[in-house]
Amino acid sequence: MEPLLTTEQLNAYLTAPYSQWVRMKTRSDALIPMLYDSEIIGATDADSLSLVAMRCLFPDCQRVLQLGTYIGFSAVVLADILAQHKLPGLLVTVDNSEVHLQKAQHFLEVADLLSRVVILKGDDLSSQIREQTALYGPFDLVYVDTLHTHDHTLDILETYVAQAPPQTVFFFHDAGIKQIALDATGKGGVRRALQDWCAAYPATHQLAFFEPPAWNTYLAMLTQKERAEYPVPKVTL
Repeated sequence: MEPLLTTEQLNAYLTAPYSQWVRMKTRSDALIPMLYDSEIIGATDADSLSLVAMRCLFPDCQRVLQLGTYIGFSAVVLADILAQHKLPGLLVTVDNSEVHLQKAQHFLEVADLLSRVVILKGDDLSSQIREQTALYGPFDLVYVDTLHTHDHTLDILETYVAQAPPQTVFFFHDAGIKQIALDATGKGGVRRALQDWCAAYPATHQLAFFEPPAWNTYLAMLTQKERAEYPVPKVTL
């Protein structure tokens, strides 16, 4: 069976920096078959995934939340790196598609990584998913690759960033200028939402874009300078 990827794309996945960080068994048994899956084109590109994976290499990165599992390619890579820590880490991954989660679970099982992954089905903004993810937090890294609309991304920021500790690093996929067109609502997509958020909290949040010509990715990283001040109701004792 021929892959749907171009030769250039296929080589990019096989030779990406993350390839040197995952076990050869995982790479050959799970990752390579995934490159021939009919839905691989929608997975995180190799360069963006390498940046996220590099952060997972840090020993202090023990708990990772992924919003948008898709067929599980990035989940296999990140879970494999977390599993190799001296104190093995945990990946919590969320998706609303039963079909995609079934594929992801299959590939994670092939890679022998299910013990290091919690798979949650549901809307990432629903109260059920918020409560379930909170049970496994706080997270050291959150990787967001879900809907690419401005409003949904802003809701993600208000829901997850507002509850995150200062050390949590957020990565957002498809945050480049070209990806603005992915937002069918015409509101500016992931990029504009991130810019709007940082404009609202300039003293506490900082934003970095990894995109051409300096980077061959379309990734954004959001970090907190310090704990942001959110309204807290006064309690009278």
